[in-house]
Amino acid sequence: MMQLEKDLTQQQVKFADIEQHLNYELQKQLDKVENKNLVLKKDIVDLKREIDHLTGKLENSQADITQKTKAYSRQLGLLQDKCQAQQQHLAQRFQQLSLFIDKSDSIDSDQIRNLALKLVAEIREMDQKDVCVVCVVEKTNCVLLPCRHHVTCTKCASRLNTCPFCRTCIQDRISTFE
Repeated sequence: MMQLEKDLTQQQVKFADIEQHLNYELQKQLDKVENKNLVLKKDIVDLKREIDHLTGKLENSQADITQKTKAYSRQLGLLQDKCQAQQQHLAQRFQQLSLFIDKSDSIDSDQIRNLALKLVAEIREMDQKDVCVVCVVEKTNCVLLPCRHHVTCTKCASRLNTCPFCRTCIQDRISTFE
């Protein structure tokens, strides 16, 4: 009977060792799973932050687009007004020319030629005024370096990275004055 108790005790010790080893291995696996869980939670927090950041950037971009759309609409309105004013001016000049021709019985070709040249010069002047090639509203008042093109206003030039005329990378800008 003693032998049986001794064997039983040895078996209980072996089972305790096995149980202890299994508990140790299970704890290791549990620790690994918990570590992975912590890493995943951190990744989720980081992704949420990134989503919030990108959402903010998207909202800012949408607001910027809305603002630029309004600005371009205003510029378009100004350009349309300017075009209409130029058309009215040309119509008035044409009407004056027509009245002059109608009232004059004896107009020589030199007078007509001089009036026509004057009208053409006015049209060219209206067409070739030094206006910014970007906004087409403001006068050109900025030289882009290094290409030295004088084709934009300072407001538009400040937003450009390359010259709108030759596409050279802008290194500096110089304001000009009349």
